[in-house]
Amino acid sequence: MNFRFSSPLVGSCTVKLYAHGKYGFALPKYIVITDPNGNSASFFYRDRDRNGTLVMKDTWLVRIAICCYVRTPKSAQEIEINAAMPMYDGHLFPLRR
Repeated sequence: MNFRFSSPLVGSCTVKLYAHGKYGFALPKYIVITDPNGNSASFFYRDRDRNGTLVMKDTWLVRIAICCYVRTPKSAQEIEINAAMPMYDGHLFPLRR
């Protein structure tokens, strides 16, 4: 599912979530955030630990990626997400295809 969010620092941005593998359940997952000017940054997350256990939900990943996007320089091309990062607490608007 894709999302849209709005922040006073970056404006209205779109968030696209990609998962690789059969049925989208393999690792890693990628999140691409694009601002109104067309600039984008990617974030990735390996969704299973060494024991094969699911670690984080997709909406948590999106919220962490948004928080990182708002706080980090836009020149960062690809950032790995981890569970210790803060989450975006604003409203997410789902985008239907």
